[in-house]
Amino acid sequence: MCGEAITAELISAPAVAPTPREQVRLAAVSLAVDLDEDTGPCDCDDGDPLQHRVRDVLRAADRIYAWITEPAPAVRLTLTFGPVTDRATHPQTTKEDPMANLQLGDTQQVVATVVADDAAGNVVPDQLTWTAVPDTAVSLTPSADTLSCVIGGLVPTAGVVITATDTAGNEVTGDVDVIGGPASALSLSFGAVSDKPAPEPAPEPTA
Repeated sequence: MCGEAITAELISAPAVAPTPREQVRLAAVSLAVDLDEDTGPCDCDDGDPLQHRVRDVLRAADRIYAWITEPAPAVRLTLTFGPVTDRATHPQTTKEDPMANLQLGDTQQVVATVVADDAAGNVVPDQLTWTAVPDTAVSLTPSADTLSCVIGGLVPTAGVVITATDTAGNEVTGDVDVIGGPASALSLSFGAVSDKPAPEPAPEPTA
């Protein structure tokens, strides 16, 4: 049988117990051999048919192994905000109540971080896109791995919605209120010049 010949060529009894990684690779080869047998008998008129089938089985085994060992897709995203900082000073405050909007001054910034979990609750890698509505209220600077983003306050605005979305369509949101900072400069201006109103007449003396 062609399948038996392929199995004999690819899978031999190991000298020592295989590692978990080697066990997965052997399982991938075995499954690829089983799938190859379903494609029909070898074409013995095509050069060396056994080597041809061995090459196809190895390619299929590589694809099966890559699929088995690929990280599971994320099914849940969790967003957290780090300490709020002035752009030139030190941390000032944190978001303690997850249900409350984060207060962010228009001269401040905060790092938002997302953790992606799979169906078993394990943390997995992910690729995110960050957006803000309205987008004029804050600046967004994602990290190289996209799992965090520096949010900078720009224009005082209540209820800014920050959203992180991955390629599978999972998304998580957080709310930010951008508020004005304390006064740092005073401006004085004069209105139009006008005549003063006439004084009220003095009251008549009483007897």
